[in-house]
Amino acid sequence: SGLKTYKDSKELLKDAEKEFGVPFALMACKIWQETHWNNGRVSFDNARGVVQVLPQQIATLRNIMALVTNPPQEVKEY
Repeated sequence: SGLKTYKDSKELLKDAEKEFGVPFALMACKIWQETHWNNGRVSFDNARGVVQVLPQQIATLRNIMALVTNPPQEVKEY
């Protein structure tokens, strides 16, 4: 089931969080959005597995986290 796959992957995601600085919960949400944690899913581009994370996606997630943890002055003023 999707829940079992999530539970089995949670420690791996926490290790990835330490290595790449992206919160494991955010990665878990991305995986849920793409596959609902069903390991046999096939994407429109014929990618198979739980999720495929590309370097530019990690960069985007890091940028989002930077805005959350250290917002620009314009955001603070707004």
